[in-house]
Amino acid sequence: SSREAGLRDIRRLRDLIPSLGISFMPYRDDDWFVQRTRREYFDAVRNDHLERSVIFFDPDTGLQTGSEKYMSREGPEKYLLYSELFSIWSRASDHSAVVVYQHLQQNAKKRVDDVERRLVEVGALLKASTFAVRWQDLAFIAAARDEKGASRLRFALQQYAHRLQVAVSEGVSQ
Repeated sequence: SSREAGLRDIRRLRDLIPSLGISFMPYRDDDWFVQRTRREYFDAVRNDHLERSVIFFDPDTGLQTGSEKYMSREGPEKYLLYSELFSIWSRASDHSAVVVYQHLQQNAKKRVDDVERRLVEVGALLKASTFAVRWQDLAFIAAARDEKGASRLRFALQQYAHRLQVAVSEGVSQ
C-alpha cells in the first residue's frame, strides 16, 4: 500500500478513488495551504462540489484546539477552524456528509475523551449526527446532513471499523 511504502500524499487519491467507481473532485490538492489566504481558499470551493458529496478535510493536525495563541505557536494553517467547517457545511446539499482527519492527544489515556469532546462540539456546531472512527492517535470525525445519510454513514463506518478492528463512536443526535 502507499502508506506502507511511505507515499503519504493526498494526491494519490486521484487514482485510487476513481478506480473504486467513485467520482472524485479534488480541491487545490497541489497548493500549499497558507494562513493569509485561508478565507479565500474556503470561499472558492465550488458549490457543485458540495452537492450529494462526502466532503473530506485533511488538515495537518485536525480541528482547532486550545487558544488562538496556542494554534499560532503551532502553526494556524495546520488546523481546520470550526467557522470554516460550518461555512462549507452550510453550503453543502442535504444529501452530503463531512469527514475531518484528526490527530488526537499524545496522552493515550485522554484520547477517548478527546474524540467524545470533538463529537459533541461538531454535533452542536452543525446540528447533526456525528460519528468517529478512532485508532491509536488518529480519528476521522464525520457528520451527515440528514437522517438517511446518517444511517448510511453509520453503517459504512461500522463496517470499516469492524474490518480494521478499530473503535467507532457516535455523538448524540442534535
